[in-house]
Amino acid sequence: MEVDTQPQAQITKAEKKSSERQKKLLALNAADQGEYAKKVKKLRKSGVNKQKKIEPAVLYVGHLPAQFSEPSLRKYFEQFGRIIRLRLSRSKRTGKSKGYAFFEYDDAKNARIAAKTMDKYLFHERLLVCKVMDKTKVHEHLWKGANMKFMPGLCHRANRARLYAEKTPAHLKRTARQRKNKDGALLAALKAVGIADFKFPNSESKAAEIPESPVKPPKEETVVEATPVKKGKKKTAAPTPRSTRKQRKRPFPEAKPE
Repeated sequence: MEVDTQPQAQITKAEKKSSERQKKLLALNAADQGEYAKKVKKLRKSGVNKQKKIEPAVLYVGHLPAQFSEPSLRKYFEQFGRIIRLRLSRSKRTGKSKGYAFFEYDDAKNARIAAKTMDKYLFHERLLVCKVMDKTKVHEHLWKGANMKFMPGLCHRANRARLYAEKTPAHLKRTARQRKNKDGALLAALKAVGIADFKFPNSESKAAEIPESPVKPPKEETVVEATPVKKGKKKTAAPTPRSTRKQRKRPFPEAKPE
């Protein structure tokens, strides 16, 4: 019968590794080697040498000069630790910096060091404001567009498409209801002040008051016959006459005797 020798080989490998580790853990005194090995074994089981959980933290940096961009900010603030996410707040319309940014460090310790070092740091005649944000104030929309190249003008396209889109009956009904509610709130505010008999001018009456401009009949197009142009010599422009006034000759200054 064939015997599977694979598990025996695995056991021998594990034993070899454990023996190698035990050989490395040597006490200073050879007599205390047994007690030393037992203490190390207990410490390993208790998990004292296990590292604590590293929690990330968010750093807020304000009063940033306009010269800072995402690559330069990452390059400068990464000297304090590894940055997971970075978002520089920019204007949707122009794409210019709003002057503040958010950094997410992988370790909260690094974020605290960066805040302590860079807070009230004078740069381009501005005092930087650096502080570690509370976890309750960090929300999902804070990192919208983080670690991405900002493209200004995209919101204009969406707004333009929405503005020039064909209005449905439901949309017109909704806008009319909103306008009516707004006018009602304004009338209530005027009534509270003492203006009770105010009425909004109706759009239909306004349209009736505007006189219609008379429509002018279209002009008749007159056909003009083309006249043949005679070919001849081109007239050259006469040269501009010089001034007839005689220019006075000025004598050279005489050399003064030494």
